[in-house]
Amino acid sequence: SYTELTVFAKIDIPQKGADGQPMSLFFGAQDIKLSHDGGIIGDAKLALLGDINIPINQNKWQITLFGGFDKATGQIEDLTYVTIDCDGFKEMKLSGAVDFSRELILPVKNGTVEESSTQIPVILSNGRNTMLPNRVRGNFSFIASSWNDMMVEVSIDTFVLAKKQNGTNYDGNFQFLVNNAVLDLSDIRNSSTVRFPDTYHQQGLLFPSEDSWKGVFIETLDVALPKEFKTNKTAQSNQRIHLGASNLIIDKHGVSGTFYGDNIFPISEGITDNQKAWAYSLDHIDVTIEINKFIKANLSGEIVLPVTKNNSNNSNGQAVSNDSLNNRKGFLYQGLISESEYSLTVTTTNAINFDIWKAKATL
Repeated sequence: SYTELTVFAKIDIPQKGADGQPMSLFFGAQDIKLSHDGGIIGDAKLALLGDINIPINQNKWQITLFGGFDKATGQIEDLTYVTIDCDGFKEMKLSGAVDFSRELILPVKNGTVEESSTQIPVILSNGRNTMLPNRVRGNFSFIASSWNDMMVEVSIDTFVLAKKQNGTNYDGNFQFLVNNAVLDLSDIRNSSTVRFPDTYHQQGLLFPSEDSWKGVFIETLDVALPKEFKTNKTAQSNQRIHLGASNLIIDKHGVSGTFYGDNIFPISEGITDNQKAWAYSLDHIDVTIEINKFIKANLSGEIVLPVTKNNSNNSNGQAVSNDSLNNRKGFLYQGLISESEYSLTVTTTNAINFDIWKAKATL
């Protein structure tokens, strides 16, 4: 009633391999049924013959496609495949991951930066286990009608910039927890919400056009502040303070973006250390990162000096709650974080009276 065929297909893509030549993807399937009328019975699904790595932008990041053809049994996994009929190619399903060079960003697992580059076990979308390099990775699975116009949502691992902010460990680095990211592999368009830093225009990094840019655009994310920022609650739980952010990009140049937050924590919650802490608030912070370089972070708030701690007693000499910190006189500060240092400039807004030895002092 029909003839069974083994069918192979080749798709040429513009990306180049290690030899500098354009790459080809090979697909295959067994038991494709051909009717006596010369037509394929149903749609033929041809699976990618093996996992393949596609370098993008001089190996700064790459696309890995997961193959789904078992050469021993001829069985096809629901991962990467093309569908054909009598008229030829219909569509393809792509299942894979985008991962980034460890020279740009590093993955964070359970709050700890993964500094080891050894391979780790990964479970694919169909449940298969495999080993992949320990890099920041974003997984995807979608149906595409054209290789040159692909734009899809991906889930990106939590990451930090590869350069240590304070030179000794990653405690001083901002951590980025991605909520919504878009992988842009299109040659003809960008997401309508992508925003490029001025540096990209000034240095000609979008040549030949903005539409040809490829990378990951992060629409929304959480940013964990460096461990130097503490509140009573986060100090006890050894957690970081988070703020919401948006509009970050990752590409061959690294991470770029600007984000800010207001009223992060009040003066009744902020502490400078776990012991003998000063109280302070973080009223504003804005951070600028360009081409994987931490440019600056501006911050502002108020600091309450330890010498004013006697103001936390009421007229009967009884201690009052931390809410009274909001009424204590302190310093306003303007802060700056750069790649090499933290600095604060403080100013008084009111005279601060306190006892020193047997004298009265006023700031």
